Amino acid sequence: MDKEITVSECFLLREAGGHPPSQASGIKILAGDHIGPTEGMTWLVEPSRSTMVTKFTGTLSHGRNYIADLLSDTIHAFLHFVYAVTNGNLVFADLQGTWTSTGGKNVFVIFDPMTHTLKASSGAGDHGQKGIDSFAEDHVCGPVCEALQLNAEESSSEPSEIEESGSQTDRQRQGRKRWDPVHDDAKGKGKDLSK
Repeated sequence: MDKEITVSECFLLREAGGHPPSQASGIKILAGDHIGPTEGMTWLVEPSRSTMVTKFTGTLSHGRNYIADLLSDTIHAFLHFVYAVTNGNLVFADLQGTWTSTGGKNVFVIFDPMTHTLKASSGAGDHGQKGIDSFAEDHVCGPVCEALQLNAEESSSEPSEIEESGSQTDRQRQGRKRWDPVHDDAKGKGKDLSK
C-alpha cells in the first residue's frame, strides 16, 4: 500500500448572497430564477498545484485505464473501501492528483474529488445511483484490495445476486486479467519469484 498519499487542504468561499453570480463563476441566472439573501455561489479554494496531473478515475469511469502501479492500486483500493464501508451508498469519483514536496518528503496530493451518493445530494456532478452503479460495474480488485481482503465478500461460498444473474459485465470482469505490480513485470508478464 502506498502511504505517501494525502488530500489537498481547501476551504469554501461564498460570494455575497442576494447578488447575481460573479462573472468569474460563469453562471447566468435565467428569467424567473433568483438568488435569495442567504444564497450565493460557493467556491472550493485549494492551493496552486502543478499542471502535471495524474488522473485515476473520471466522473462515471472507474476502471484502471490510466496507470497500473502501487499508487493506482492504493487509490482504487481506497475507492473500494469507501464503497464497502458505506454499504454501497457512496463512492468517490474523478480522483486525480499531483506529486509535490511537503516537509522534505515527496507526496501525492489528491485534489478536487467528487462523490456519488444515493440521493445525488453531494454537489455538482453527483450522479446518484447511476454513479454508484458505474463504480460497481467498472471496479476490478487489484493486489491492494486483495491484501486488505476487500473482495472477501465476493469469494464467499454463497453466490451473490450478481453472481447468480451472471450479467455480461460480470462475466467480462471475471475473465479480465489485471496487471499485478507485485507479480508482473512492466510488460504484464509474470515474474519468476522462485529466484
